[in-house]
Amino acid sequence: MPMNGKSRKERSHRVLVVDDQNLATHVLARLLRRHGYIAAEVNESTKALQVARRFQPDIAILDVHMPWKDGYEVAAEFASDETLREMPIIFITAQALEEDAPPSSVPIVFKPFSIQDILGCLKEGITRSFGEELEIEAGRGMLTGSGVR
Repeated sequence: MPMNGKSRKERSHRVLVVDDQNLATHVLARLLRRHGYIAAEVNESTKALQVARRFQPDIAILDVHMPWKDGYEVAAEFASDETLREMPIIFITAQALEEDAPPSSVPIVFKPFSIQDILGCLKEGITRSFGEELEIEAGRGMLTGSGVR
């Protein structure tokens, strides 16, 4: 049982938001907090792994196009870390090329997106990862929403 005395099912899920645009991470993290998540923000892709190791997120939202390391490189770092390798990931991007496409099992959400698109993907990822049903009013993850593929 975690140090806070609550099981994963009883506590809010932790979301790491990584985007090089300060305003984007701040707004998204704030919206996630309003919907019951605990959110951490990272604006430098080179610091994402370090923050993730300390924060221990349940799921991460990664911008695809960032300076220094793109979202796919950050995801690869997470996958090579023993404590983070099973963590679900959602990619967000304003533009994506077909050759940049993530594995089909990883959702990619296109900017501008609605909070329902993100909440749906979070619900889907957490349900797959923890086998939980979340009580969140949201879209249907990867299957609906004009901004989700």
